[in-house]
Amino acid sequence: MDVLDAALDAAHRGWPTFRLSYRQKIPLPGSRGFHDATTDVETLRQWFASGDMNIGLATGGRSRLLVLDIDGNHGGFEAIESLQGENGALPQTATVRTGSGWHLYFRMPDGMDIPPSAGKVGVGIDIRGTGGYVVYPPSIHPNGHLYTWAGSTESIAPAPEWIVERTQKKPTATEKPKIEGSYIPLGQRNQAATRVAGFFRRFGFDSHQIEAQLRVLPFEEPLTDSEIRLIAWSISRYSKEHDFSGSEYNVDITNLEEEM
Repeated sequence: MDVLDAALDAAHRGWPTFRLSYRQKIPLPGSRGFHDATTDVETLRQWFASGDMNIGLATGGRSRLLVLDIDGNHGGFEAIESLQGENGALPQTATVRTGSGWHLYFRMPDGMDIPPSAGKVGVGIDIRGTGGYVVYPPSIHPNGHLYTWAGSTESIAPAPEWIVERTQKKPTATEKPKIEGSYIPLGQRNQAATRVAGFFRRFGFDSHQIEAQLRVLPFEEPLTDSEIRLIAWSISRYSKEHDFSGSEYNVDITNLEEEM
């Protein structure tokens, strides 16, 4: 299935998609990212006719999808195994192999709009919900791997109650980003970088200026260029008067270099 067929198939399911840069996780330059997402067949045919781009799927909202993003490079596999030991096995549901982990597709609970977040469920585990997106198969990861479906795509299980509960919790003092020694540790890079980006956005910094600030943060392991661009882009969409104090702005790190 090529990107056009995949976008049309998603539209048939009621899942709005939009354009991402080729082999990237960031929106096509000049587009509005997930704000452009649509199920309109003619629009999708125009967008994806050439095939030289990736696909973004808008989560939450119209799609009513809540995607569990498990990053194997940053402890996600170990964390989800431990969590299932405590809470029971996750239900079988549509699953995508990503560049370094998995996307598990669940139905958003009725009457709820759960925003994207990083680390609330567990280390190396992010949530993609309303106001976020995931990279959709058969897009190409920056590392060259294809996003591929693992098994059936027909069954979308309801989001487990314990997952939903964890998305609602407020971070404790020990869970908030902190500097250990001189470095921001691996499991807290996205959250820390997003809060720093929000700080500079309040002073009117644009996307490029925010990028410059993120590149000098003392990470234990540096974020990739695409991760930094995505964080900066995500935060620069908000007005400088916005309240960035909440942890929910760990958004479209959705889809960052080590991930989705």
